[in-house]
Amino acid sequence: MEIKRIIGTGLFIACSGAALYFACFGKHGLVAYYKLRAACAKKEQRISQMHKEIALLKHENNAWQENPLKKESFLRYELGMGFTNELVYLVKK
Repeated sequence: MEIKRIIGTGLFIACSGAALYFACFGKHGLVAYYKLRAACAKKEQRISQMHKEIALLKHENNAWQENPLKKESFLRYELGMGFTNELVYLVKK
């Protein structure tokens, strides 16, 4: 009777150890869970950064559409464009 109890206890400990190992280090274990949480946090941070960039670009787009002087100054100074009989000088900054 004692040998059955020892074997049963040994099997229980072995199975519990295997289950604990796979719960921590398995494909869907705790280590994988924490790595996934870190990756999700990085993605959420990147998404919020992209939302800020989109808002800035929308603001810039509205400024271009509403202010014709902004367009003209960009075309003249940055691209060096002018009217047909106009002489444009480019000065390096």
